[in-house]
Amino acid sequence: MSKEFKDLFSEKSNDYKNFRPTYPAQLFDYLAGLVHEHALAIDIGTGNGQAAMELTKHFNKVLATDPSAQQIAEASSHNKIKFEVGTAEQINAADNSADLITVAQAFHWFKHDLFFKEVQRVLKPEGILAIWVYGLCSITAEIDKPVLRLYEETLGAYWEPERRLLEENFKNIKFPFDEISSQSFLMEKNWSLDYFLGYLSTWSALKHYQKSTSHNPLTKLREELKKYWPEKEVLKIQWQIHPRLFRQR
Repeated sequence: MSKEFKDLFSEKSNDYKNFRPTYPAQLFDYLAGLVHEHALAIDIGTGNGQAAMELTKHFNKVLATDPSAQQIAEASSHNKIKFEVGTAEQINAADNSADLITVAQAFHWFKHDLFFKEVQRVLKPEGILAIWVYGLCSITAEIDKPVLRLYEETLGAYWEPERRLLEENFKNIKFPFDEISSQSFLMEKNWSLDYFLGYLSTWSALKHYQKSTSHNPLTKLREELKKYWPEKEVLKIQWQIHPRLFRQR
């Protein structure tokens, strides 16, 4: 397989399994209700298989692919899931075979025109393509402010340019499918301060920053957040998810 993809997530791939939030079950209930059959779902850019695992509750088979072999190695096995190292632009599935294709927090890395051709080939008539992302979380006003400063000011120059697509929820990309309306979903977790900092450590821009400066900005952030976040206390963290949904013509 060609390694032309930006491999930002193989290093310390177990951190993504440990610290990235999992998606709400209500999202997958909703998606399953949109399709006519439930034979096969395909999760592209699966990472360590978080979305793929939820899809097993609704589909007979799940194909989960990611270009990072290290990420696939971190995935938990399941008798309904076939994990493969592969790209979004070459999906190892038969024509008109998938009822649902999902892309969670990965679409901004794809070569979109090539991916769309593969989706058109693989999806069944009336099948659904579901794409979703999440941005900054919300905790409390006192905590959100320094986290935003880290995101925009400290790390601003270190984000990959594709991040802008995510922030815009892909509003300027032309999709060759019929878009359908979707409800929004809330992803919630109860985390300690150290667990939250573990999540921030998975940000690609933070890794770029550390390599460039040999400095970890989370050390200073931790001291700042301790004023509002007692060390042994867990706080509720929320992310908004606004899926983009498309039906195969």
